[in-house]
Amino acid sequence: MSYKKVTLLLTAFIILFGLLTIVIGPGMVISFPLAGEDLELFKTFFWNIRFPRTIVAFFSGGSLALVALLLQTYFQNPLAGPFVLGIHSGASLGVALWIFFFESLSVGSSMLLEWGQIPFAFLGAGFIMLLLASLLQKNFSKVLLLVVGLVFSYFVSGIINILISMSDSVQIKNFVLWNLGSFDKLIGSSLGIYVLLIVVVSLSALLIAPALNALTIGEEYAISVGVSLKNVRKILLGISALLTAIVISFCGPIAFIGIISPHILRRLVNGNDHRFLIPLVFLVGGILALMANFFAMSLPWFQLPLNAVLGLFGAPILFVILSSKQMRGIN
Repeated sequence: MSYKKVTLLLTAFIILFGLLTIVIGPGMVISFPLAGEDLELFKTFFWNIRFPRTIVAFFSGGSLALVALLLQTYFQNPLAGPFVLGIHSGASLGVALWIFFFESLSVGSSMLLEWGQIPFAFLGAGFIMLLLASLLQKNFSKVLLLVVGLVFSYFVSGIINILISMSDSVQIKNFVLWNLGSFDKLIGSSLGIYVLLIVVVSLSALLIAPALNALTIGEEYAISVGVSLKNVRKILLGISALLTAIVISFCGPIAFIGIISPHILRRLVNGNDHRFLIPLVFLVGGILALMANFFAMSLPWFQLPLNAVLGLFGAPILFVILSSKQMRGIN
């Protein structure tokens, strides 16, 4: 399909699942027309719970999808993504260090308590990005890069388990709740700041869209047309690390959305122009997050863990991608 048709299709899905997420969920199922107490209850649920959750879901999913597109283009690896390459793990380690060692020190400051974990997550994600970039320069194969991400994930898991064994019950509870994944943690002015940060960082990716178009043909071609790989690398790694850190800090380690979004988009659109792929993949990721959020909240009695829902429908989709003919040539 053309870019225009795909945009219209994705917009329709965003409206559909956005409305479903607002109308259906634990606590109450909205029925229309609204009047009296039902109207007041709807306003409370809408402004304090469901609308913020819908906005956070869309922008978080879109961010992870954009990061995956950038990484897949830069590493020339269709399996690259923040979760697979271990970038999630680096950010998760940063958040774990914040929760177990520093969160208790920020109780007196609401702003520091809410936003203090982002620098830690950014440093963790940035470290992994730099490690992967250095390995790529040493001509590591695509498979070895994935293995490095897997090994680091296990290493981080070991460190976090040690931290858990040394922590008190309150810290453990905070970490476990964060690790389950959730789009419920932002309301009011914090929600506005969150969205503004994501929009600004995501739009900056358009600055390197022409360079990404050249990179899809190959590094030698990109260099021949005047692309500065060093500058592109700095911008791309910075965007990827920052977006991953922002999302993971507030929503937890969200799986699968990033890696599968670019593949879904490429099956919908005819073209490889990153000036259009960047905003469109953001929409795809946002839709997947809205879908996951809807299914997690669709039961009227309780909500399912977000990552449990993502695992149930994300793993089969990823398996189909791995089984496709295009993936069999990875080396």
